[in-house]
Amino acid sequence: METAIKSIESVKSGKKSVSQITNSFLKKIKEEDSKIKSFLEVFEESALKKAEEIDAKISSGKTPGELAGAVFAIKDNMLYEGKEITCASKILKGHISSYNSTAVSKLLEKDAVIIG
Repeated sequence: METAIKSIESVKSGKKSVSQITNSFLKKIKEEDSKIKSFLEVFEESALKKAEEIDAKISSGKTPGELAGAVFAIKDNMLYEGKEITCASKILKGHISSYNSTAVSKLLEKDAVIIG
């Protein structure tokens, strides 16, 4: 796996697409997470959608955000609109965030992909 900086550079240079990078992370998660259990939830669908949006922006000649190519995992206490937020607590199970936290908004604005 590449570092975030190398992934960003790969996108800027055209060597890799954001979708390719995102898919490599998803593949690694599928291979390893059953052993290490680092994710409560993987946002495969929304991560791939965001990656495709960024790739389309680049293809159309627009400048992507400075984090295009970086893939992030967020803690389960950071609000991500439409995603369950439990803070790893059973009492909050089923609570779906109606908005993004400031940190999540800033990542998305800069074209980062949030994977889980």
